[in-house]
Amino acid sequence: VVQLWFSISDLCTTARSSVRKIDKPQQSSAYIVCVVLTLCTFWFYFICTIFSVVAPWTAIAPIEHCDVLLILGSSFYALAKASTFLVFLLRLRLVYESSVFEYPRKVLLIAGLCLCFSAVIAIVLNAYFTGYSAIVLSQHAHLCIPYYPHWFILTSTICDTLLSLVFIALFSYPIYKLSQTMGQHYNNDLLAVSKKVQVLTCTAIISTMFMFGFVLLTDSVVFVPLDNVVNCICVGLMCPYYPDTVYYNLCYLCNRHKHENRPQVKLDNVVRARTLS
Repeated sequence: VVQLWFSISDLCTTARSSVRKIDKPQQSSAYIVCVVLTLCTFWFYFICTIFSVVAPWTAIAPIEHCDVLLILGSSFYALAKASTFLVFLLRLRLVYESSVFEYPRKVLLIAGLCLCFSAVIAIVLNAYFTGYSAIVLSQHAHLCIPYYPHWFILTSTICDTLLSLVFIALFSYPIYKLSQTMGQHYNNDLLAVSKKVQVLTCTAIISTMFMFGFVLLTDSVVFVPLDNVVNCICVGLMCPYYPDTVYYNLCYLCNRHKHENRPQVKLDNVVRARTLS
């Protein structure tokens, strides 16, 4: 709900009070799509959480509907993951657009189409291979225990980890090159931006790996809602709606005091320079 309010304030008002930046980003088509996709990501995770919590304890739905609820939950999870990486691709374009490090739009478009195709494949495989066992607790309540093939869980974990690492590399490499080119004065601040992306992405990776590992060992989806919350927080903190203090307050391991007294470097003004001097 908060993300929805921030998105409406950003896209539908002239003041754009939800954007906590002095230089507000331009409302280009890529930026609008990124905001909408971010909002969709939040709702996909929310719907997945509802199904993950409700599906195992289906006191209302007939017992034969267990598989439908479980498949819907995991399908929305696949959609949420795909939209998360689509948001990452759009942020790569927005950050490095019109700069010497701009990524080719055709390459990003092909990567986005591949992500959509992989999400469809994951949904189809999930619908075909997902199984369940039902335990009748009473006349009006039963417990649905999902079963996911081990190869499917391992493949999902590997793909998610590799995609996240690729995103970290694509985002961090230009910042590293810029920090080397522009000298020590900008080095710490630019690396702080890169570190933020790395910390958020690695947090999402660890959360997802822990969740998939628990599902692999126990066939239980009890940690899926927690993983969804962690992923939403990581995606949300990449938005311009939340001040950096929120990130530093949540990340106790981050060296906040090293950067809090330094002037903030406007990344847009740095990366959008067409020539480096």
